[in-house]
Amino acid sequence: MAEYSSEQQYTYENLYDDTTNSIQQETEKDSKKSRIFILVIIATGIALALFLIILLFSGINLQNNNELTENDNDPIKLTGSILWRGVFIDKTIADTLINEYKKTRPNVTVIYDNVWNNSKNQKDQIIDYQNELNRILSSNNPLQIPDIFMIKNTWVGDYESRIVPHPTETKQSLLSKNYYNFVADDFAQNNVVYGKPLWVDTFAIVYNKDLLLQNSNVSIVPNNLENFLNFVKNFDTSNSFAFGMGTTFNVSFAFEFFQILLMNEGINFESNEAKLLTNFDYQKFRNAFIFFKSFLPKWSINQKNDSLAFLEGKLTMIFIPSYRLRNILLFNDIRNLNLNIEISEVPYVNKKYNVADYWGLVVSRTSTNSKIAWDFIDWLSENSNLELLHNLVKEKAGYFGTITPKKNINEKIKQNDKFLNIYINELDHVKTWYQIKGTQIQIEFEKILRQQSITREEILTLNNEIRRLQQQKGIFSQINIE
Repeated sequence: MAEYSSEQQYTYENLYDDTTNSIQQETEKDSKKSRIFILVIIATGIALALFLIILLFSGINLQNNNELTENDNDPIKLTGSILWRGVFIDKTIADTLINEYKKTRPNVTVIYDNVWNNSKNQKDQIIDYQNELNRILSSNNPLQIPDIFMIKNTWVGDYESRIVPHPTETKQSLLSKNYYNFVADDFAQNNVVYGKPLWVDTFAIVYNKDLLLQNSNVSIVPNNLENFLNFVKNFDTSNSFAFGMGTTFNVSFAFEFFQILLMNEGINFESNEAKLLTNFDYQKFRNAFIFFKSFLPKWSINQKNDSLAFLEGKLTMIFIPSYRLRNILLFNDIRNLNLNIEISEVPYVNKKYNVADYWGLVVSRTSTNSKIAWDFIDWLSENSNLELLHNLVKEKAGYFGTITPKKNINEKIKQNDKFLNIYINELDHVKTWYQIKGTQIQIEFEKILRQQSITREEILTLNNEIRRLQQQKGIFSQINIE
């Protein structure tokens, strides 16, 4: 996931991901929520009306334009209009990309709508976004369903029946175009490509170098996982906490870190859903759980949030993706915090592991212009345009651009970027698994990770609940945080 909008509100509250103590519940009055809701409805209505006006008066044919024609290889003859329901990307950036696209497709109209609400904490907004997306797709209303929409990499299986697959791409063709293996694993099933990302992200250890030196007399974070844990256990916490981990109450990416611990224990989830949890045994899970909980004594559940504690100089190390680092660097500058921020790889034992956090573009099965929609996604996915997006985001959001989904481009990007260099190197070690209902699965894991101990029966219950969720593939229901 990424936050590439200049419209975000620069307050600490934007960094709160806590699912049980949402800062929004403390700071937003019901009346304000009502006004926002009304404004969203009005804005959506205006966007739909504008879209219809363009359709009716631009001379665009409303008939299905998905059939192959003799002009398929002539982009300038493509004619139609598509609606792109996006997340994170600032409208000015999207419009720049669209204008470039129209230089070779002058008869195509692309309308972009960024539906992400930066005023909410991230986890709540993900659930709101997915619930609303599911409502729209279930309505079967062509005036509401966009031609292109965006989904997280852990949701792909749940939307396969709602997506028009790529007409020609295969998993092998993605790999031949230098997409990372995990991208091909996430967005291609049974050799069918369901979508393409414009960026990817993974995780690293970000730390306050001054606090590290002050409380441990070392300037480099240990890269061995066992040594890292011992390092944290021996950390002097009289001035600051060591590492924000060991719970999901106030740690933004605890679930992602725990997945790495599971993989270090030998629990490697299969891409094939039928074999998802065959090696999900009790002892290995319990070992990872105990290791995870070992960090808690050097952290505090009384802190609002790990990102906020880091910014306030109360926390030395934090596990975050690159988009969160950008937020932290921004707050550090605009609030003149003068934090000495550095970055390190994720510690490992014998083999490196990491996980991904990103979104992809897919084409709705109800689209009457799916051929044009895929042409637009393919155009965005060209190397030069991925580099353009990277540069536009760097210029607009600051510090660094997007991490592209293609290894060959990233090898050039990382050469002169000390932050992205670490994240890009971590991409070679990303492992993915076919979650299908990623949001719900994360909620179930986080319930377990809030506990102080765990039993065999609780692990079996978790295992069975994940299987039950997977069996609901393609069936939408309201997602709630308990």
